[in-house]
Amino acid sequence: MIYVWGGGWQQRYDPETQILDQGNNFIGPNPLWKSVYEENKSNFLEIYPIWKREYENGDSKFNDFGLDCSGFAGWVVYNVMETQGGQKGYTCSAMDMARNFSERGWGELIPYQSVKDIYKPGDILSGNKSVKEPQRHVLICVGQCKDGSFLGIHSSPIAPHVFGSGRPGELKNDTKSQAYLLASNYMKNHHKDLYDLEHKRKNDKYTPFYRDWDIIEKYDVMRWHITENSVLKDPDGLRSMSAKKILKLILQPISENRSHEAEEILELMPQPIDSRSP
Repeated sequence: MIYVWGGGWQQRYDPETQILDQGNNFIGPNPLWKSVYEENKSNFLEIYPIWKREYENGDSKFNDFGLDCSGFAGWVVYNVMETQGGQKGYTCSAMDMARNFSERGWGELIPYQSVKDIYKPGDILSGNKSVKEPQRHVLICVGQCKDGSFLGIHSSPIAPHVFGSGRPGELKNDTKSQAYLLASNYMKNHHKDLYDLEHKRKNDKYTPFYRDWDIIEKYDVMRWHITENSVLKDPDGLRSMSAKKILKLILQPISENRSHEAEEILELMPQPIDSRSP
């Protein structure tokens, strides 16, 4: 799908089907998202400012075409919580999402000052409003690497993608971090068209599939409760897995005769030496 400002926010009620369409209350992807992405990915840099301007002027005609950051996170959570489409969605303001989900009783809200550089798979990260230059954005944690870098997924122009952060304490553009190498190689091998498009945007101020550590640490965290009575369970022990291992599970193909593919791709990913334990 393509990134769209306001995507996933629109609400319409169809009296015939009695379905509330929030734009992202689908089980699985909306087929429209794929067709719009294929039709517009090559000229995204030209149409993006137009769509953004229309959204800021109150026009929602493009909102069905894809999802923004909170629309994407809301869609992911919808697919975790629901078994059929058309139910009430979970999209809310990106900066309120971690708090909103915590208030539902799903997990613990950890203020950014208390995160202490520790992130867990599934964490929902919302930008804190009180910090200098707040991040008006929401991220989902895939996992944390041995060197401390953060592997996440989010919807950001041009389209939803995995990304890696720098290592804790490192300065700008730390492209030797394990998370960045995992993310970049994953995108190159599995989403080559998006990888190539993003690298056309690369410049001194923008590195595709990367975020500096000092940006990640400005986010509040909602960490899911994993108990016998919580809404989520963790029978496979994902909470204790490294980012690399979780990405390997994501890469694991449905067909067993392609099982070597994930192994080969992960072997291509350089692993910087560090002393931090998993």
